[in-house]
Amino acid sequence: MVQGIMELLFDAAYLITAMTIGILLVRKGGTRFFRMFGIMAIVLASGDAFHLVPRVIALLTTGLEANAFRLGPGKLIASITMTGFYLILYFILEEEYRPDSKQKAVFRISLIALSTIRVILCAFPQNNWFTVEGSLPFGILRNIPFAVIGIEIVGNCEMTYHIRQNLISNAVRFVDRGGKITVRLKQEDCVACTVTNTGVPLPKEEQPLIFQPFYRGTREDRAQGSGLGLAIVHKIVEKPGGKIGVETTEKETIFRVEL
Repeated sequence: MVQGIMELLFDAAYLITAMTIGILLVRKGGTRFFRMFGIMAIVLASGDAFHLVPRVIALLTTGLEANAFRLGPGKLIASITMTGFYLILYFILEEEYRPDSKQKAVFRISLIALSTIRVILCAFPQNNWFTVEGSLPFGILRNIPFAVIGIEIVGNCEMTYHIRQNLISNAVRFVDRGGKITVRLKQEDCVACTVTNTGVPLPKEEQPLIFQPFYRGTREDRAQGSGLGLAIVHKIVEKPGGKIGVETTEKETIFRVEL
């Protein structure tokens, strides 16, 4: 009974919070990027509800073993909707990174194929959805496509492409009318790349904040971006020991990356 009460409180807080945030992002997110995050949250919470609600009811009544058969459909539905969750995540990253048409076609075909394989594996009776224990071998087997999907999403993103794409698109967004963008690549004791744009320079007080996720600055056209581009570049650059920084002059903003 105590476990049931604790899970009831936790699951209710999780489902209500995730669903509320998802609905708010879909209705008031403003951009397609944030609406997709909202859809992802709704899919996740909806699928989990099919599993968590019957589980809590079972814990508060006659127990999991006595309700094993009733819990089976919920576990199956939650497993399938999690596949949809990862697919939406890919489309969010595709929206952010904008791969070329050839890359996009390859990624989409492979992800759809892997997702289909996972759904088929979930349908096998050997998963033992209608028992308390389930099946460990099939639990591992049906999650192999998940691991491959993760590799597809993360591994196929060409890191240098994302660094260049985000820094240049950021420069384009803030260059002044009739201004100039300069990209320099130089081999020193490391590979150094600088992207410079003319125009109103980045305010000094914003420089420590621009690599934080979802920070979009205070300038008038900040709403054009998602606030994730520079944060992702920062993670990509620093993971292998690189450096990224920004400096300003009276008329320029200069980003410098060292790899």
